[in-house]
Amino acid sequence: MPDKIVPPDVNDLSTSSVDNNSNAGGESSGIGFGGSVGFGTAADATAGFDVISDAASPLVMRGLYEGRSSGGRGGALARYGGGHGRATESSVIKALEWLKNHQNPDGSWGPDTVAMTGLAILTYLAHGETTGSKLYGHVVRKAIDYMCAHQNADGSWGNISGQPGVYEHAIATYAMSEAYGLCRIPDLKERMEKGAALIVNGQQPGGIWDYNYKKAERRDLSVSGWQVQALKAAFINGAETKSLHEAIEKSVTGIKNMQGADSGKFGYNEAGKGSDGLTGVGVLCLQLIGHAKDKEVALGVKAMADYECDWKNPTKWPMYSWYYVTQAKFQSGGGTWNSWNSKFAPVITKNQCEDGHWDSPEAGETKQGPVYSTCLAALTLQVYYRFLPTYAPVKVEEKKEEKTEEVKVDIT
Repeated sequence: MPDKIVPPDVNDLSTSSVDNNSNAGGESSGIGFGGSVGFGTAADATAGFDVISDAASPLVMRGLYEGRSSGGRGGALARYGGGHGRATESSVIKALEWLKNHQNPDGSWGPDTVAMTGLAILTYLAHGETTGSKLYGHVVRKAIDYMCAHQNADGSWGNISGQPGVYEHAIATYAMSEAYGLCRIPDLKERMEKGAALIVNGQQPGGIWDYNYKKAERRDLSVSGWQVQALKAAFINGAETKSLHEAIEKSVTGIKNMQGADSGKFGYNEAGKGSDGLTGVGVLCLQLIGHAKDKEVALGVKAMADYECDWKNPTKWPMYSWYYVTQAKFQSGGGTWNSWNSKFAPVITKNQCEDGHWDSPEAGETKQGPVYSTCLAALTLQVYYRFLPTYAPVKVEEKKEEKTEEVKVDIT
């Protein structure tokens, strides 16, 4: 075991371990990843990569990611934290330390290393920790190296021919999209685009996804939630994947068709019939892709009004559920957010293990392991600054010199 490292001081909530002006330097409604699959080599896959691109990305710690900068994080915690910011940030830092101390020598986390490594990368990036981070830069770099070494020639991650791959691939694409946008490693752009292309091509005509990217009649909102997050991340980070924007727009219909007209709840593989977390999935996905003001979102938020964050009597797949529900309620704002914030923040921080990790309070979800629970818990606590509210509709705009896809973010 590595020597114990004292976490950074969190008395100043604006303190960050990264210099954000320069990133140079070193029914199952849960996931159910299945066995891990390794491809390629464990070599330093990004050795020799040019970490700083010729043209600095305009997305680095600005716009959608502005809350992840050193000053942005402190401001967001103060504005949206409701007095819980110091406790939640302390928990997040303890989780980052635990993840650092439990990273495998090859840069991965296990079990199911592709998915878990993707979740861990997202957790570090959510805190503004890039390859230039003073404390965690080497951790992020090793993790990116691992993901590069384990992407298949066709752009896929994981065992796409089996059920686990559909989750692994989406999470990996999500993570590498954010890594490209925030770490500014040009070599990651093609990897991001190939990953997004597989998701686009695997979308059903009705706008949703299933295991194995099958085009059969079965629909799966749990699977689709990760695909939508991955496509949105690829889109805002500049992926030029063919039909990417069209796939995002098509998903709107698919997601809405999973909602029960009377209850407002979203279903797992049948409209309206799913756990608490699935309603969070449906609402958040619509919010992420610019449909926050649609009636389906309002109905979904209303359906979540009585949801609880109860560690002793948890909902199904609680870490998964709270990850989605928390983000959906945050994006809703107002009393919806204030009420939920007073519930979830104390519960999750209080139930963190002393060494910095979390174990799920529900037996079925516990099987996913502590990396899964720790990443989802930390990402949930990072809601205050991970994505600033609120989202405007995704638009395609044409510039004079080149055609690009941009997302407009209304921060009000």
